[in-house]
Amino acid sequence: MHSLGDNNTPQTPNKFTRNIEYLTSQVNAKRLRFFVRYVVIIGILIPVMFSFYVGHETMLKLIAVNLRPDMIWVPFVAYLAIYVIDAWRLQIVLYQYGIKFRFMDGFYNSSLFLLFANLTPAGSGAYPAQIFHLMKNGIDSKIAANLSLSRVVVFILACFLVVVMFFNTVTDLGKISGASIHLIYAGVFFFLVMTGFYLLLLIRPSIIYRTIDVILQVLVRIMPGRSEQLHLRFARLSSWIRDMMDVMLFLWKEKFYIVLLDLVLTMVVLGLQAYSLYYVLTSMTGWTMPFTDMFVIFVALNIFAGIIPTPGGTGGVEWVYAFVFSGLTGAAGGTMLAVLAWRFATYYLHLALETLVFFAFPFVNPSLRNPQ
Repeated sequence: MHSLGDNNTPQTPNKFTRNIEYLTSQVNAKRLRFFVRYVVIIGILIPVMFSFYVGHETMLKLIAVNLRPDMIWVPFVAYLAIYVIDAWRLQIVLYQYGIKFRFMDGFYNSSLFLLFANLTPAGSGAYPAQIFHLMKNGIDSKIAANLSLSRVVVFILACFLVVVMFFNTVTDLGKISGASIHLIYAGVFFFLVMTGFYLLLLIRPSIIYRTIDVILQVLVRIMPGRSEQLHLRFARLSSWIRDMMDVMLFLWKEKFYIVLLDLVLTMVVLGLQAYSLYYVLTSMTGWTMPFTDMFVIFVALNIFAGIIPTPGGTGGVEWVYAFVFSGLTGAAGGTMLAVLAWRFATYYLHLALETLVFFAFPFVNPSLRNPQ
């Protein structure tokens, strides 16, 4: 088997490793406490603001009459299944490089990724945390970085395929007007552009190297006294990127069926995410839109969860989904309560679970107790 790493051999520290460790260390205990306090405060304010919009009595009546336990546990379990799927995806991809990764390590990696995505602005800490954990388990930095980059590309491709396959079937877009429809079209346009961009990089990786050369030339003109040092650093960067691209292209060229399997599993993950909200919305409001229509709209709006500059998109995600789906369901109060119940089940409860796993797992897995 093509072996490019050994998860039993500690990774030799290098500058990339130190940089990733530095990025991860920025989310220290003090910052974690700050982010948790922020999330809790926003979690309290959002329902209050929604209740001002629809009326306190209306919101309380909806909670008493319409909210059922299954509207919490169904989306919670759906998101829990995503941890399992992501752990399998990690195992499958790493195995192609001759690396046997335990399921529990994969489950922890998935939980760690989601924890940092939920606690850092725009999910900025998720990928450094994921890469850092893989390297601490002895996986080469190029493979770890490639795995994260490949997941971004596969995610973009999965969203693109959902939009291409189902967008023309959406029948209720006529009910949406104004800013809501623009949000949906903006999300669709983003995935189309990003798909073309990533495919171009895979087909013509020389674009990356030419871009690096241009940046180097600009910096040399700005700082001529550091020309030799800049050339040395950029030569190392180019060499590392070339090696990483070789690792990535090995998977995409020689093991493309694995990429296709990963793509299918990613679409399953997107389907679970969409269904979790669809289940609560239809149960709460009696909405009858076909799931495929909901799937497309959910995916199109998903991009905004990744760019809202708050921990886990807190506040912004609730408003975006409530704003758009209220026009579709025709029941503003029920839609807002459905979105709140969905976020409570898939964000706040899972944030508690991820925090528990984060602190408890080192005591379960001895290999993480004293990472080298």
